Order: sequence, then structure tokens, then C-alpha cells
Amino acid sequence: MKTRCRFLAFSLSWLMFGCGSAPPPQTLAESPKLTSAPTPEPPSSGAAVTTASAATSAPAPSAAADDAPPAEEQDRFAKVPGLIKLYQTEGPMDLDERCGEYEVRTRLSKDQTRVEIVNAAGKIVRQFKPAPGLERYEPAWCFDVTGDGVPELALTRTTGGAHCCHENTLISLTPQLETLVVHAQGNGSMDLLTPVDVDGDGTWELMDTNDVLVGEGSEPYAFTHFFPAIFRLQKGKYVRATKLFPDYLKAERERAMKDLSACAPGCWNGGDGEYVLGLSLLLGDWDSFKQTAGCPEPAQKQLEKLGKRISKSLR
Repeated sequence: MKTRCRFLAFSLSWLMFGCGSAPPPQTLAESPKLTSAPTPEPPSSGAAVTTASAATSAPAPSAAADDAPPAEEQDRFAKVPGLIKLYQTEGPMDLDERCGEYEVRTRLSKDQTRVEIVNAAGKIVRQFKPAPGLERYEPAWCFDVTGDGVPELALTRTTGGAHCCHENTLISLTPQLETLVVHAQGNGSMDLLTPVDVDGDGTWELMDTNDVLVGEGSEPYAFTHFFPAIFRLQKGKYVRATKLFPDYLKAERERAMKDLSACAPGCWNGGDGEYVLGLSLLLGDWDSFKQTAGCPEPAQKQLEKLGKRISKSLR
């Protein structure tokens, strides 16, 4: 099944999760678009990738099978004990949740939702109010992703379009309520600044998506591939640093090549080839990889034109 189909199915029921201090990471040898498998075993290939948990250290889940279940059956966090989902999946309503020293309130008004962060004295110290129309704010998750003992709150803003546009924000719930990153995600996906230990070093990165192929690629939206967008904590802020994780990118390209090889050479001219191109540009080895991977010369020329248009968006 095409990756984008899984994204569309998931967009009807986004999944969010709640607060707690960051535990030792759990290994998940997985694409950013897939979820962990329930049976523990070592990763099969590529970089170690882990998912946030509010529980103590646990055995590593196995790599997911090639034929993953449909997106509506997938939940990146459902099999992680102790995580609380903050996002409302059964329609907007008023909701109060604790997150560290604060209460996070979701308030419904005329089919729009706003988010209020309330301190221990009951005072609203920060408020996220939607613009008139279909725009809404919703809490995504609460978790100590930085490991400093203070949880972070992730929020998402959507304009109310069919699949665009979305913006994800991460706030450290210190007394100053410090914003650590704002990511203009654009078209929706199942990645919402997901805490992931991409390189297995025991610190959290944030996984989100790059939707550049929605406008530049050849496929209809339903079949468009999203590139990974990985954020790393540097000097107290999360900065986009996808290229710093080559092992992860190589493992993702290897997975993508399985799909591409199944219908090559024709698929080099479509979305699968465009996705492999982008991953190779992130890795910086497209010139050599296109030859070893058997990309036909006509497809190379077409892809390289695309590469010139999207290269600045890949970082």
C-alpha cells in the first residue's frame, strides 16, 4: 500500500499522548511512517530508532513486517505503557489535562477549539486562540523529551482544510513557558514532532515530515511520499538536522528500494523514484547511487530536474 494512503487514513483520527518524565529509550528499527511491532527482537537493519515512553526501560520491540497493518490500526504509542493521549478523536469538546505544574485546557466554541495553559493559581498564562473560520488549536502530547525533569507540551494548529495546513509547536513547561521549536508541517501526516531516539544514543530527537513532494512531485496527493524531518536538541532548541542521521536515512532508502524494485524500471519515473531521489540527496550520494541502483538514464534526467527544485527543502 502506498505510504500516502496510510497517511490519509490516519488523518481521520490523529493520535496524541500525555505527560511524564522521559525514560530510557526503547529501540524501534522502523521507518518514521510505521509503528513498532509488539514482539521483542533485535532490529533487523539500519539505525536504532526509538519511541517515547512514560514507563521504565523495556526490551526492544521488533522491526515491523514489510506488510504493515493499515494506518487506522497503527498507533505509534498504543503499545507504550503509561502514555496519555491528549488529542480528541471523537469530536471536539472541553477537556482538562495535567501537564507538569500546569493544567492544559481545551475549550470548544462554535466548532473551534482553543488551548489554555493554566498555572497552579488558576491563572491563564498562555492562550492559543484560532482565527475566525475553521482554524483550531489542539494539544498533542505532554512529555519530558529534553530529559531535564520538566515536561514539554506539543500543540498542533490546523487551518481546517482537507489536508492543509498544519503547524506543530513544542513548549517547555518551565515558569517561562519556553518555545523549543515551531514546525510548519504543511500537509498533514501522522508525525507530530514524535519523540524518537534516531541514532540510539539515549537522547530524544523529534520526528516530523517534509511535504515538498505535494507541490513538486508527480503523484496525486493520496500517493505522495513525505520525507522525514528530524529535529535535534542543540543549545536548548530543537533544530532541523535530518542530514545528521545517515544510518537512519540509508535504512529508510533500503526499505523504499524494495517498493521501487518491485515495479522497476517504470517506477523510477513516479513517486517511488522521487522518494529515493530525495533520500539520496539528503545522504549526498545521488550521483553514485543512481548508477548502482540501476536508474534508467531517461528517469535520471527527469529526477535531476526535480532534484534542483527540491534540494533546498531537504535538510
